[in-house]
Amino acid sequence: MRFGVLGPLLVAGDDGTTIDVGGRQPRLVLAALIAAGGKPVRADSLVELVWGDRPPASATGTLQSYVSRLRRLLDGAGPSQLVLDDAGYRLELALHTVDLVRFGELADRGHGEMDADRPAAARRSFNEALSLWRGPALVELVDEGAAIAQAAMLEEQRLTVLEGRLDADLALGRHRHVAGELQALVAEHPLREGMHARLALALYRGGRQAEALRTLADAARP
Repeated sequence: MRFGVLGPLLVAGDDGTTIDVGGRQPRLVLAALIAAGGKPVRADSLVELVWGDRPPASATGTLQSYVSRLRRLLDGAGPSQLVLDDAGYRLELALHTVDLVRFGELADRGHGEMDADRPAAARRSFNEALSLWRGPALVELVDEGAAIAQAAMLEEQRLTVLEGRLDADLALGRHRHVAGELQALVAEHPLREGMHARLALALYRGGRQAEALRTLADAARP
């Protein structure tokens, strides 16, 4: 089984078939446990996430029923378990099955390959990492006002990987291919100075020196 939180919550079989987790509430519980990365989540924190600060009297029992259903679902996930101890509920999944973990591994590999002057290999790793994203990270949790800081951190990591892939493209002489993409990214992220610098470099190498200078001048304006 595979688990995704880089976008809407996804649980899929090895054949790619989507597995139904249930409605909003069990999805929130599973998303929170995946986002915790194997660390315990207190039962009262899950109750507050699902029902807010005015949970019904049945909340604890309903949460336990969600956990029981998730345990049955996870029976097919290989070496995984959902356990309750004194610290709370803890979900342990094989790391390669979680997109959040796989993204970090591929990002680290890509940066290492760039440091080793292997831009073609870095580009493959960065592209594979970016392909894991299906939308904003932890979207269910952010919609409930939770995990906002974690989602922002992941988005920053995604942009850093994107910049790494662009650096690999530039190192491979693909300046004409990425110039248009960089123009769109500069418009989307006008405060990221690195995007402006990469665009200027791509334009300059593509023989568009005047546009490169304008790009640098625009970046310097307050």
